Amino acid sequence: METRHGSRASLRDNLSLRAHSPLPAPTSMISLTCVATEVITTHQKPVGYAYRTAPATPSDSGWRFLSGSESEKYMNQPTHYITCGLADFAAEHPEVAPLLDHPAGSTFERAGASEAFEAVPLE
Repeated sequence: METRHGSRASLRDNLSLRAHSPLPAPTSMISLTCVATEVITTHQKPVGYAYRTAPATPSDSGWRFLSGSESEKYMNQPTHYITCGLADFAAEHPEVAPLLDHPAGSTFERAGASEAFEAVPLE
């Protein structure tokens, strides 16, 4: 299915393969990592799409975060992915904190930075 940010399956596959707070972080999150695009980490766009895969490594949480505006061409560049601490990411993006207890296979999307995340079907 095509979305405003390309094929969800394609974006998910690319991030899974390249897995290169006001709220206190739970102890279980302290040593875990996540992957986010540079659009979020460097250009400070809000998270618009989040999904959780099976962890790629013991320290990987499985969480992947995108702004939702990334093109497939952008997503095909491994240098556009940043691996960061999940607790640090959640501290900088507290809107994702309520999502973090969801299991692998969970996918969330929101229409805008002021909107709530909604669960969307995994494709």
